[in-house]
Amino acid sequence: MKLINYFLIVFICLFILLSIFLEPIRFGVSEETKFSDDLPEVKLNIPLDDQVSIEEYSEIDINILQDDIKTNFLPAWTVKVSSYNDLTELNRDLAELKKMGYKVYSQYESDDKINFSLFIGPTLNREDSIIIFDEISNMKKFNPEILKYD
Repeated sequence: MKLINYFLIVFICLFILLSIFLEPIRFGVSEETKFSDDLPEVKLNIPLDDQVSIEEYSEIDINILQDDIKTNFLPAWTVKVSSYNDLTELNRDLAELKKMGYKVYSQYESDDKINFSLFIGPTLNREDSIIIFDEISNMKKFNPEILKYD
């Protein structure tokens, strides 16, 4: 047997013997602090009016508020580079555009999952997408268009 095994066996035996012959140390019970069960009174300085009726607020149209919440965001823009039905051609162009430094992604065009679209973006400013559009338009093999990003 190796030396490490002997040390482990001695350590385990020593542990068992010490746990049998030594009494564990017990500490005395300390004084616990008694806390009050009473809840403190909280003053919010808000006048409560039990006379408020729902009719006062019935003039607010909830649908208008929800429409405002949905339309507060600025639109983002993306450049659709091209459409593909061959996955290897899509991957080749995607790698080429990535090498050029563009942020590229692809999506299925529809639920049939046969045709793909290659996009650059999204950008928050339409002017940035126009710059990308101009750069991609100079390449003859792409037919780009600017779209709103969904």
